[in-house]
Amino acid sequence: ELETRARALPGATNAGLAMNVPFTGTTWTTDFVAFGRPADGYGTEVGNRIVSPGYFSTMKVRLLRGRTFGLEDVRGGPPVLVINDALARTYFKGQDPVGQRIVFDKVPTAKSEWYTIIGVVASERVTSLDVAPIIEFYHSSVQEASSRMRLVVRTTGDPGALTPSVRSMIHDLDPLIAPLRVTTMDALRDASLARIRFLTTLLLAFAVIGVLLSVVGVYGVLAHVTRNRTREMGIRIALGAQASGVRWLVVRQGLRLTIAGLVLGGVVALFATRAMITLLFNVAPNDPVTLVVVALVLAGTSIAAAWIPALKASRADPAVALRSD
Repeated sequence: ELETRARALPGATNAGLAMNVPFTGTTWTTDFVAFGRPADGYGTEVGNRIVSPGYFSTMKVRLLRGRTFGLEDVRGGPPVLVINDALARTYFKGQDPVGQRIVFDKVPTAKSEWYTIIGVVASERVTSLDVAPIIEFYHSSVQEASSRMRLVVRTTGDPGALTPSVRSMIHDLDPLIAPLRVTTMDALRDASLARIRFLTTLLLAFAVIGVLLSVVGVYGVLAHVTRNRTREMGIRIALGAQASGVRWLVVRQGLRLTIAGLVLGGVVALFATRAMITLLFNVAPNDPVTLVVVALVLAGTSIAAAWIPALKASRADPAVALRSD
């Protein structure tokens, strides 16, 4: 009834129930074995979640094989399960898991209850985006009721605007029931990424400081070298050297320093990025595009730092430069 009323709310497109949703962790883990497997062919530490038939469509969890829970899966009927793709690839590698029977015991007995796998769905990340999906079984809430469930409602607009309607609907259904917390999937995702984002922001701040220090360093070195070559620059200009040639002379010296730094930094980065793998999501530690872009940014900032003393050198007055010690 709760699910039906939630779907009828203005702005709601679908609704479902689940003991746990992504980024909130799994409920419990168990051992299991498939029918016909040898005694040592059992699986361990598989996550279990109880969900309603409407959960998969509400959360847009893709169906890969078979079917999800339907009207035929009634209480008291043959117990059925849906598994995720991670479990199918791990335990049923090279086989079709749909139709196979499993039991939640390492060693089945006459009292063991056998479940039939009816479908395979895409894996959800139940802990956070930086943690790989765990192997999971989904149980039907129709066949196995739970006293603690989460209501998930998909909306067409701002989810927060629907909160008062959801609270009112629950109160109308049963005044003695109140939701412990109303939140959005975006908020759950952001909370799961809070630590990673803090560390990434901290590293980004250090990176910006590093770039600024490198610019100041390149500028300081080239400015000092250019001052020491003031007499040389004056002679070159007096003998007819073009301003662009003088600028290129200074910039070229800065480029040598930059190229040497990029080569050394690139080698170090190939190893250092492996230590940052936990901060990366869908990005390889040695992603070539990222490394090339960073190298171009550093080269650009170094050239900009070299351009200032080069510009000053090209504007030097030959008469003044020749009189200087």
